[in-house]
Order: sequence, then C-alpha cells, then structure tokens
Amino acid sequence: MTSMLEIRFRSRLLAWCRYQPITAELQVGLHSGWAHGYAGVSPETVANLLLAPSIGRHFMQHIVGAYPRHRLQQARAPGSTSGSIAPLVTRSLQAVAPHLDVPAHAALEQQFYRFPIMVRLARRRRTRHGDHILAPTRAYSRITVNATDNAPQFFLTILHEIAHAETAHSRIGGRPHGRAWKTVFTRMLREHLQLFPADLRPHLLRHAGRPLYTADADTGLALQLSRHDQHGNGHLLEELPQGAAFSLDGRNILIKGPRLRKNFRCQAADGRLYRVAAAARCVSGPP
Repeated sequence: MTSMLEIRFRSRLLAWCRYQPITAELQVGLHSGWAHGYAGVSPETVANLLLAPSIGRHFMQHIVGAYPRHRLQQARAPGSTSGSIAPLVTRSLQAVAPHLDVPAHAALEQQFYRFPIMVRLARRRRTRHGDHILAPTRAYSRITVNATDNAPQFFLTILHEIAHAETAHSRIGGRPHGRAWKTVFTRMLREHLQLFPADLRPHLLRHAGRPLYTADADTGLALQLSRHDQHGNGHLLEELPQGAAFSLDGRNILIKGPRLRKNFRCQAADGRLYRVAAAARCVSGPP
C-alpha cells in the first residue's frame, strides 16, 4: 500500500477513513460527526480493519487506545473511495487459501483483479453460504463467505458472489438473481467446471443451464455437495427413512415426514410442521 487510501463505510459506527502510508496516519470519521487521527498505524493494521467481520468492533478493540489520537478540526469526508486496494486483495487470497486447492486459488486470483474485491470469512451460517455488498461509491465489492471444510461448496459460493460483483460493477442492473446475474454466473460455472470434482460436474452443468438463487434450492446438486463435507457427522435427511427421528442442532427432535418436491415436511414434538431441505445434515434422534 503506497498511495493514499480513502474508503467510505456502511458501518454503524464509522462513516469513512483516510490512510496515508507515508505519514502512517489513519484518519477516521464517525457518524456522530467527530473525526480523529491516529498516528503510527501500519498498512497491515489498516488492512485488518477493512477486512474485519465487524469494522466498528475491530476499530474499538484494536485501534482506539492502541495508537496516539488527536481531534481533527476540519476533517473532510472523502467524496469517493479511491487508492490502490491491491494489498487488500492479496489478504483476501490469503484468507481463502486454506479452503481451496491450488488450481481453484489461481483461478480466483485472476477473478479478484478483474474487479476490486475484498473477501472475508464468517462462521457457518444456516441461512446463507455467502453474500455480496457493493460499497456506496461503487469502488469495491465486499464478499463474505462461510468458512467450511467443503472445498467445492466454498469455491461455488465465491463464484456465485463474484458474479454479483461483476453484474454490479458493470452496472447492468436488474434483480439480484435476475437475467443479468444468471448470464454471468452461467459463464463462470462453465469456464471453471473442470476445477470441480468429477462427480459434481454433471450437476453443475445442469445447474448452469438454469442457475437458482442458491445451490441449496437445487436438490440434486445440494445432496452431492453435502457428500464433500470433510467432517460431516450424521446422515443427510434424504438418506433417513420416513418416520425417523432426527435433530439438526443436537437438541430439538423432528420426525421426518413426506417429501414436498425439494424439501421434507417434518414435525416437531409440539406438533409444529417444518420444511427441511433434503440435503440437511442430521444426527439421529434418541432410540
């Protein structure tokens, strides 16, 4: 990081930051209207801040109190995000490296430099595998991907989100998973098909013909992806017999019911009915 970096945030606490590597001063503007300068901040510290899961929390824990601070009387908020973020892309590649093999990592490196992208990892979430946020200035994309030992799922999720980034930066417009995104994602899947395990390629090729908003909605693909969980415990719901007791969280017990196209109707102990994906990873219930 050799040039001045200016970035605007969507954080609840921070509105913007400006970093000058030559003077090692980090200027930060708060939504409250206050602005402060912090002296002696290294480029690595700034990169850690920008890639943190929670920018505001990371700022309070690792910047405030750790560096000399002074009040900025006439601080000017940046009009747009500018400056080289190549070091941040490098950090993104380092973050995803443990979850990918070498060919997939090399392919992502090429993609990351087509558009300004920062990738950060999150704990495994039940509701999504990843998400994409475009900065208000349209200068860079922030992609969050669940940390997982399922390398094909991880790679597929990043390609899904990069397709969002390309659609956004190209200013094509349209719905988030509309025609423009489907066109880009289909092209990316076909270009990178050989980087996936052989057993997944027929499912991915079919999925590329009509991509859905999530791979979980494609039952055949979701089931095949689940079999690549390196530390997956228990069975897939698809594999359990009807009437079997199982749990998704190790606490609450459900009874598997009839199939409803892509899901199964399952009943809880209190009589409530739920739709559970066929590819859900389950643990058997008590005997």
